[in-house]
Amino acid sequence: MKWFRLYSEIKDDPKMLALTDHQFRIWINLLAMASDMPPDSRGTIPRFPFRGLATSLHTTEDQLKEALDLFASEEFNLIQRQDDGSIFVTKFLDRQYEKASDTPDATRERKRKQRSREQNNPVTSSHADVTPSHALYTDTDTDTENIKDDDDNSAGAREVFSLYQNEVGIVSSTVAQFIADAVDTYSPEWVKAAICEAVKHNARNWSYIDACLKNWKVHGFGVRKPDKQSTKQSADSVNIGPPNADQAWLEVSSQIEESKRDPTKRLKWSHNKIDNAVKLVSLRVLLGQFSIEDKKDQFIKAYQGGG
Repeated sequence: MKWFRLYSEIKDDPKMLALTDHQFRIWINLLAMASDMPPDSRGTIPRFPFRGLATSLHTTEDQLKEALDLFASEEFNLIQRQDDGSIFVTKFLDRQYEKASDTPDATRERKRKQRSREQNNPVTSSHADVTPSHALYTDTDTDTENIKDDDDNSAGAREVFSLYQNEVGIVSSTVAQFIADAVDTYSPEWVKAAICEAVKHNARNWSYIDACLKNWKVHGFGVRKPDKQSTKQSADSVNIGPPNADQAWLEVSSQIEESKRDPTKRLKWSHNKIDNAVKLVSLRVLLGQFSIEDKKDQFIKAYQGGG
């Protein structure tokens, strides 16, 4: 579960004391939302439909407008409204840790690895009284390497989030979790290569990126993580076939949900087989009021029938 720091001084902060109870709740919810953003954009809330933003912050549109105007005022300077419609929490990055190696989870993991090394290392466990200074040096040196690895992975993840947001679209909390899991499973280089592959084939959606990664793992590289050179070669050489029925439905259902939120969004499919199945079922049926189970059954039947 994600978390952010809330300092005890907030109870005596003059700005906080000047807020109404409801404005204070809006502020706390705004901080939680800013914290929930992808690692490379924490502290910045992207532009959302105002009604949706109000709902997410558990308030009304009128109350939210009043609160945001107050937060953005020169007197309070709690937020900055950007030209693209996003909201930047002014002191967020100054108050929150940026490095993955500083987070409690990373710290606990480093300590767990250190304890494991001490238990499995015959020198430090059996002869610790003989060479304590050497053991201390070795552990510190290795721990420093782990910190560097954590920072490298964090930087790579930030690059992935940035690439996805620039080339594919807004990173929702669900997609952010998918990306984080994929980075841990395949490496940042694999995920970046898969995003580039999706852009290359005009299939800008997570289901295609995920299918690409799974295909590389099975047919291209097994379980080995590639270096940057082999990743570039693999992205150019691996041919992605049609996704299976479940992956195809995931792509269709996610895009349909997005189109309901934004009727101007143009639906694009990653493979002609998906497009044919959609036509067989008809987009009107898929967008209709039928249950999601009925829609899925009809689509998969058409898809597996060679649509």
